[in-house]
Amino acid sequence: MKSCKHRGPQDGTHFGPQCPGCPQFELNYSAWMEEMSTQVDAAIRGYNPEILPAPSDLQEAPQRHAYRHRCRWVVGTPNEPLGFYQAGGKAFIGIEDCLMHTPHIEEASERIREFLRANPKACEVFNFIDIRYDGTKTFVTFCTTDKTPDRASELVSSITSIKNIAINYAPKGATAIMSGTQLHIQGEAKLNWTLNGKQFESSPQSFFQVNPSVLELMHTHIRKYLATISFDNVYDFYCGIGVHSLGLNTGQNIIGFDSSESAIADANKNGASILGENVKREFLVKKDSTEDLPSPPINCVGILNPARAGLSGSLIPFLANKNFTDLVYISCNPVTLYRDMDRLHMLGYEVVEVKGFEMMPRSSHVELVAFLKRIGPPRYDQAGAFWPPSRGLTLGISGPISFQKDGTSFWIARVKGTVPKGRPPGGKSIFVKRLRKVGNDSIVTIRTKKVDEVEILEAFDRWKYPILGKVGGRIYDRPLLHCVKSAEIEAPIPGFIVSMSQLPVKVLEKDHFTVKKD
Repeated sequence: MKSCKHRGPQDGTHFGPQCPGCPQFELNYSAWMEEMSTQVDAAIRGYNPEILPAPSDLQEAPQRHAYRHRCRWVVGTPNEPLGFYQAGGKAFIGIEDCLMHTPHIEEASERIREFLRANPKACEVFNFIDIRYDGTKTFVTFCTTDKTPDRASELVSSITSIKNIAINYAPKGATAIMSGTQLHIQGEAKLNWTLNGKQFESSPQSFFQVNPSVLELMHTHIRKYLATISFDNVYDFYCGIGVHSLGLNTGQNIIGFDSSESAIADANKNGASILGENVKREFLVKKDSTEDLPSPPINCVGILNPARAGLSGSLIPFLANKNFTDLVYISCNPVTLYRDMDRLHMLGYEVVEVKGFEMMPRSSHVELVAFLKRIGPPRYDQAGAFWPPSRGLTLGISGPISFQKDGTSFWIARVKGTVPKGRPPGGKSIFVKRLRKVGNDSIVTIRTKKVDEVEILEAFDRWKYPILGKVGGRIYDRPLLHCVKSAEIEAPIPGFIVSMSQLPVKVLEKDHFTVKKD
């Protein structure tokens, strides 16, 4: 492996900013695997390993350099036209070449550098440049928030050294770089990826993995698992252009959804070309936070491939549907994967295996694939899910299936600061007792009467001891508040509450209040 000029010396005499793209650049595979194992162990600490096992192994990528089929450059100045932002900030680092890109990506990058040097105004018009190589052709999208689209179009139309070009116009403040309006300028308008011998068409703004060879390895492993089970249907969550459900070639009927209109259009076209008319399939534009997803057919396998934030709280109850027999969960974030598997375990699933893949060599990321099998019906409403919709607790609060606001309820929460015993201001029906300190936070038990979770959250905010939603580096997408008992209806304590409280279950389940008036 050649040394990278943008990494600088590694002997303590480093000069200048260091490229953030490959933080594990110097590690060989064995050292990288050890680093990733440590990272995963930190993410799953606090969970029961008998229920949520660590990955069985981490599989090495076939190629550990020149593997990236996609690059997203930050545009700099004519002197340093292309680069990346420094880790954790907006400081620009000019990059002359990258050992991780395929030669085709590097060739296109050099053509763009020449264009930007020759056209200084272009450095003011364009913010980012997205380059993709699908195995046969290179496609470049120039991204801008400029208010004069004609100027941007005129600039790129002068480029003759790149065949396939588009411009993406996004308003200032857009959360995603490629979320604007896509305008095709010249050459072909679509990419065509080959995966396991199948052709997938995609729009330039549709997602596709940066390392297709590792994606094929993942599919080989998933296919082996699917061969051991019996199912008739596939539900493809966050389906994108249909890579997983269509690429695995299960021969089963398919339902898929994604929030990207361009990806769903591609998925439907790919389904028609790959499956023909013999297999029923339906790809829909929907968000995972909606309640109008089509019901899963019987004997169904769910394929889950969410973004780093993991599954939304409102999707969890959908997966409780008894028609799902098995789940295949693909994740680039160990923290949210294990958080979600903890929730799914509470809904009747058993984790069969977790396996890791080196999707992005020399980076600090690892791709994980988990297999979950239903071993029983959902045992109770859990893991921050809304189940059923009429049960009376806000989306994101875990607790009994039937919440009785008119009765007395008992809660557990993690709260910012050292909470005193007593009542929050204005919370005459709320009584609080601190169980222990955890860092700068408090684990508290709460007794309420004729009070719901919204009133509890508001009372703690007024008290200046807010109930937390992100604690100790572990990511949660809801307040850390759990209703243990409502009237006579109890809810077992989920694993994420046990983990964040750092207290034994028997302590959390203990009745911490007497019946006398406080």
